[in-house]
Amino acid sequence: MTLRLLAALSALLAALLAAVLAALLAAVLAPALALLLALAPDARAEERVAFEETLAGDKALAAKDAAVAEKHFRAAIESDAEHLPAYQGLGEALLLLGRTPEARVALRRVDRSAGRLDTLSADLRPRVEAARRRLAEVDPQGMALADLFRAHADAVTQLGERQRDADPGLADRAAGIALALVPDHARALELRARLAERGLRREALFDGRQIADWDGGRSDMWRVTDGVIVAEAKGVATFVRTVKVAEGDFDVLMEARLVATYEGTPFFALMGAWTEEYCHSRFGVLADTLQWIEYRSRDDSERVYRELLAKLPKALDPRAWNVYELRYQGERIEALVNGRKLAELKRPDARKGGFVGLLAQDCRIEVKRVEVVYR
Repeated sequence: MTLRLLAALSALLAALLAAVLAALLAAVLAPALALLLALAPDARAEERVAFEETLAGDKALAAKDAAVAEKHFRAAIESDAEHLPAYQGLGEALLLLGRTPEARVALRRVDRSAGRLDTLSADLRPRVEAARRRLAEVDPQGMALADLFRAHADAVTQLGERQRDADPGLADRAAGIALALVPDHARALELRARLAERGLRREALFDGRQIADWDGGRSDMWRVTDGVIVAEAKGVATFVRTVKVAEGDFDVLMEARLVATYEGTPFFALMGAWTEEYCHSRFGVLADTLQWIEYRSRDDSERVYRELLAKLPKALDPRAWNVYELRYQGERIEALVNGRKLAELKRPDARKGGFVGLLAQDCRIEVKRVEVVYR
C-alpha cells in the first residue's frame, strides 16, 4: 500500500511539475516568440503595400480624381519600385492632369521593363498592353524608336545566348549592348544571371543615386544629378574612388562623356587597381588624345599608349557616351574603348588589386556607369 501510494504521489507531483513548466513556458516564451515574429522582416510586405496602394489609385482614377490617384500610385512605387501596374496607373493619372511628358516617362518604364507579352502573367499583361496603347497615342515616334531598340536588343541577346557556353566574354558583351539599348531587357538580365552562375559576375559600383560614401565623394566638385555622376573641375584636377577593392582577375569600366572644357588641359580618366595615391592605372582622354599611363609613384610613370582621337581605328568623339575599360586578367592588363582592344601590358605585382577611381581636370564630365566584372 505504501509503495502504491508513493508511486501515485510521484505521478501527481510529476503532472503538477509539468503543468507548472508549461504555464511558465506559455507566459515567458510565447510573448517573446510573438515579439520575434512581429519584428521579423516580411519579404512580401512591400509588395502587399504596393498592391493595396495601386488598388486605391485605380479606384481614384475610375472616379476621375487624378490628384488622389497620383498620390496612391507614387506611394505604391515608393514601397516597391518594380511594381509595373503602379507605373501604368501613374501614367494615366498624369495624362488626366495634363502632365504628358511625365506620363510618357512612367508609361515607358512599363513598356521597357515588361519585355515580351507572352512571358507575362495573366494579371500583368493587360496593364502592359494598356500602357503600350497609350504610348502609341501620346508618343508614336518614341514607341517606333523603342520597338527598333527592342528588336535590336532581342537579336543581340539571342547571339549572346548562343555563345554563352563557348565564349562567355562575348555573351556578356552582347548582354551589355542589349541592356544599353533597353536597360530592363528581361532576357539580357537573365543571360547576365546565367553567366554569373558560371563565375562571370558583374558588380555596379555606382547605384545611380549617390557617391557620398566614396573617398572624395563629398567634394563640391562631384555630385549626382538625374542618376549621373557629374564632375566640375576648373583649374584643378579632382578625383573620387570607391571604398571597395577589386582583386584577382577583374575588369573595371566607366561609361562617360565630356560635357565642357575649361582653360588649361582637359583630362578625364578611369583609374584602376589603385593602391596608393600615385600607384594606379590611368586611362582616358587628355586634350585630343587617348592615353593609358601606369603610375608607380609620383615621379615614376610609364605611358603605355597614346593616340590622337581622330587616328584611332574608329574615331572617338569624347562628347558622346563611350565605355573606357581596363582588364586585369592573369599576367596582362588590356585597355579597351567600346569593347575594342587598343593595347596591353605585362601585369606587374602592384596591379593585383585595388580601388577604382575617376579623374577630372579642367573639364566637366558625366559618368553614368562604373562597374567591375569578375571572371
